[in-house]
Amino acid sequence: MYRIRDERGVFSDIWAAGILRRAVLAGGRRLAAKGRIHEAEHFVDAGFEEMRALLSGADGPSADELAQRVEFRTSRTAKDAPAVLGDPPQPPPDPSGLPPAAGRVMRATGIVIGAMFGSSEAQHEEHMLRGLAASRGVYEGPARRVSDPSEFGRIAQGDVLVTESTTEAFNILLPLLGAIVTDSGGLLSHAAIVAREYGIPGVVGTREATERIADGARVRVDGDAGEVTVVG
Repeated sequence: MYRIRDERGVFSDIWAAGILRRAVLAGGRRLAAKGRIHEAEHFVDAGFEEMRALLSGADGPSADELAQRVEFRTSRTAKDAPAVLGDPPQPPPDPSGLPPAAGRVMRATGIVIGAMFGSSEAQHEEHMLRGLAASRGVYEGPARRVSDPSEFGRIAQGDVLVTESTTEAFNILLPLLGAIVTDSGGLLSHAAIVAREYGIPGVVGTREATERIADGARVRVDGDAGEVTVVG
């Protein structure tokens, strides 16, 4: 199975989710026919116990409540999610209270983490965005902003893919791309890994690339420095 590790999402997760969705929609059609929900697809936004209750005729969320959940989910993107859940992150503990050897390791770890991830929090300039240097090399070409597979037909040979994040669905585009730039993701994100595998420059975690880079703008992607510059 190792040779198809990259297709795990296709051969397991996606198939399982598809089968589950078909079952949920079948239940939704029954409830919609009885007038308990407005549309069959609204059943997707019910919890498991809520689904059981509605299908058995017991009390559950109303049709209007499920419709509100659908509206909330479909009207927001990943950028609307809070930066953290729970209490704000606290600074690391002072290593001076540790034994000397352990203290040196902790300080070294902090230095490495700062060097690896500090650029993703650095301030942008007017025409330059900073992110994580995910894949080495420098490439200059036209930016093509793509949000999902429905827009894949807009990609031409040599384009720089600019997107929020990538999934296995984007793999079909890789032989065409000159570079990859994403809003989110780290050094082990899908975009970073495939950029290294295909040997094309990649900068991830820029936070604002899709907002600040116009479609068709000429950009220089520096995968060594983790910088994306709009040059024209």
